[in-house]
Amino acid sequence: MSLPVRIASEFHQDAARQIQWYLRHADAQIAGNYADAVDATLEFLGRFPELGPRCRFQHPELRELRQFRVEGSFDRHQIFYCATASELIAVRTLHGMRDLPRRLLDPPGAE
Repeated sequence: MSLPVRIASEFHQDAARQIQWYLRHADAQIAGNYADAVDATLEFLGRFPELGPRCRFQHPELRELRQFRVEGSFDRHQIFYCATASELIAVRTLHGMRDLPRRLLDPPGAE
């Protein structure tokens, strides 16, 4: 049984910013491939929510998060989520080489 996936507004903003980056620095095909990879990863996580390891961040707001890499050639990007008995909540998606605890607490687009 698959959990329904709820997308937080911050996740939408993160993904939209990354798609725009690919459109500016690569092309529409790569941007579309990224969007498809994120969608496929979310669908997979809905079926297997326990696969992503729990984050070991110290901040109390981040302790329940799990993370999982985006499928395929976008595996440097991480999806941060939490799962309940009834749904998977996609919280953020960020490049894994960032200062993740700080970036997860910052609003999308904060540099």
